[in-house]
Amino acid sequence: IDMFGKPVETLIMQTYERRNLVFSDDLFCDPAWLILLYLRAGSAPLDMAGLNTATGVSVALLRRWLSVLTMRGYVQSVDGSADSEHYVLTEAATGKLDQVFAFTPT
Repeated sequence: IDMFGKPVETLIMQTYERRNLVFSDDLFCDPAWLILLYLRAGSAPLDMAGLNTATGVSVALLRRWLSVLTMRGYVQSVDGSADSEHYVLTEAATGKLDQVFAFTPT
């Protein structure tokens, strides 16, 4: 879904980054949302280091939220093993994000 010639998730991430520059990056925290956004925007699976760099969230917190997102069926490891550190969105998560970005109710 495009707005102003860019995917909505890209605009959201850019707004998030600008917000952190203006207010400071320690004022707001929404790790689950950031993980979903960066996995959605990426063209390849992201590993823990990539998610850490992109989101600024600590590895320990990323692990906890990835566990929650995996248990809820929104994120999975690329090879399906529990110890894999490369993650992708599931179809369920992609569908829900499409609803959010389309601004349509469920």
